[in-house]
Amino acid sequence: MNAAVAYRASLYGLDQPLGLPTGARRRNNGDFKGTSELARQQERIARRQTFIPVDWVQYKESCAEQATTKPESIFDVVWEQEPEVHSVRKQTWRMFTIFPYRDAVWVVKIFLTLGGALMAIAATFGVVTAQMQVKGQMASPRTVGFDIATATILTTDFGLILLLIGGTLGLVAILNAHRGAMEPIDIKIGALEPPKSYKPALLGAKSWVWLPTRADLTALWAKVPFRAGLVNWVGLVALNIVVVTTIPGLIDPADTQKILLAVQLPLFIGFVLLVVANFSLLMWLQERWYKPNLQKASWLSAFFSTVGSVSLTLSTLYQFAGSGLSGALATLVGRWVFFVAISIGFYDLMAFHPNSWAGFAIGGR
Repeated sequence: MNAAVAYRASLYGLDQPLGLPTGARRRNNGDFKGTSELARQQERIARRQTFIPVDWVQYKESCAEQATTKPESIFDVVWEQEPEVHSVRKQTWRMFTIFPYRDAVWVVKIFLTLGGALMAIAATFGVVTAQMQVKGQMASPRTVGFDIATATILTTDFGLILLLIGGTLGLVAILNAHRGAMEPIDIKIGALEPPKSYKPALLGAKSWVWLPTRADLTALWAKVPFRAGLVNWVGLVALNIVVVTTIPGLIDPADTQKILLAVQLPLFIGFVLLVVANFSLLMWLQERWYKPNLQKASWLSAFFSTVGSVSLTLSTLYQFAGSGLSGALATLVGRWVFFVAISIGFYDLMAFHPNSWAGFAIGGR
């Protein structure tokens, strides 16, 4: 669920104030030799930042003056400007005050957040229904206060559709992650000009594309986040089969066999694919496969997404085994953990938006 954010952060490196690093790195593009088109493009961009015009006459006079001037102290004290470190509170506050609507990844997070919230609410309805069935009661509008069965179906269906839209746009966002322009950033080194920072293509920009070329697909296929995002998208497509099969009147609720095949089987396939996608992204975000990166929000998001996917997979197995209440509880845990993962991913994204460069902000930041 966090593939687009993780891939883009690996391209720029928010901890790299001068923009793109030179050469290829595993976390950058997966191309050690720098033979891909993306690696060559990054190398060309980095080289554009190296030329600095020098006034040789002034430089010679400055060197001569320094050679004849005695230092006032035997110690050379150099004050280095430390990079600004935003607190967790400030970055969380950005989630509610900065709206970079031209950033496709932010739009993706909006769809995922809304979809995840609806799915979590639907899981809560499902637990209430399962508990009443265990007690031998009917979950009817008279006993609950509203039509909980219809509410469960609607919240689940709309949640799945929103997640699929977000997953689809996430793949397109990965495609456009390296298509932006060089723009100056507010960092100065001595008397030099501000260095250039590489930004992604924004929605509506001339550099934005919707469909990849064969060369794009070849270059992106070598990237773990893209493959994880693609597997995640296929899993969401499988999950959205339930949107059709749960249409009232299409399947007899008393036909348990058809319900298992038409509802639980697509859910099982989709959740297994989500486990594969999120776990592969989790491993890619670690420097070593055995060393968790607990201090990174992107790793935590991938970790909770993996845990949520596993719990949801177990929920379908409980349903196949006839344990309705256990399946509903596993669904509740999985979907709420998934919502937490999406929220952490949203928080991670806002590190890329300290101000309203891609949209607008409350308070004019």
